[in-house]
Amino acid sequence: MVVVLLLAVLLVTGCGEPRSQVNAPPSVTTTSVVTAPSSIPPSTSVPVDTSTEILEPESGQVDEDFENGGALVPNFPDVKLDPGETVLIPLEFEGAPRASIMLLLDSLDGVTARFGDTLLGTSDFFGGEVLATLLVDPIDGDLEVVNGGSGSVAGGVSVLLDSPRHLSVDVEPIPVEPGGAVEISVMLTDSSPDDQVEIEVTSPGGTPFIFPAAELDSTGRSTTTFAPDGSGIYTLVARVEGSRPRLATGLIDVRGDDSGSDNGGDP
Repeated sequence: MVVVLLLAVLLVTGCGEPRSQVNAPPSVTTTSVVTAPSSIPPSTSVPVDTSTEILEPESGQVDEDFENGGALVPNFPDVKLDPGETVLIPLEFEGAPRASIMLLLDSLDGVTARFGDTLLGTSDFFGGEVLATLLVDPIDGDLEVVNGGSGSVAGGVSVLLDSPRHLSVDVEPIPVEPGGAVEISVMLTDSSPDDQVEIEVTSPGGTPFIFPAAELDSTGRSTTTFAPDGSGIYTLVARVEGSRPRLATGLIDVRGDDSGSDNGGDP
């Protein structure tokens, strides 16, 4: 269920929102397609690599076959396609033995996506449809997304790696009253001495609170506090940049009387 929470928060906060970072997200190449098919059946012109399998995440356990569990990778740019357009999104897998790709769009009408010879399949994900696949021994390359429909589409890409390097975030206490302090604890396994974590909390009203980048201790931990002054659900995103970036998300549940509050907080 950890991955379910991560992807749910990504759907709420958006995937790959532009940020000022030392390591910029991969660029997106946009090309014009004269004639784009409305669908590409796996059994026709696009060969499907038999070493891969279509991901069917109805249960939300998109990393259930991963030996090390799923590590969420950040920094994928927004996907925005007009009718007849194609985008190429570079993906890197750090040599992981398995990885899953999920394409979350506001509409899949006429949209196809493939990674190399592997066509992403349509799967149900908690009441919505996504294009997804599970890769074995993946090699870095481009995810090709084609909009063969009549309307524009937008969304984002989520990649999970079978990797021992995981970023997790924990919040205590939950729930908390307005004005009460919560402790945000971040843990990065397989960390390096130069790793730093960035934390951003967004209020129910959309106000962001960005914490300065913090160093991790020798165990890969970092702790900070946040005092929300309004009730509601706050979203929390933690990022580690560098050559092996990681992402973790969470929620802060604030309940109680917040008369006169603007749903903000005090980092």
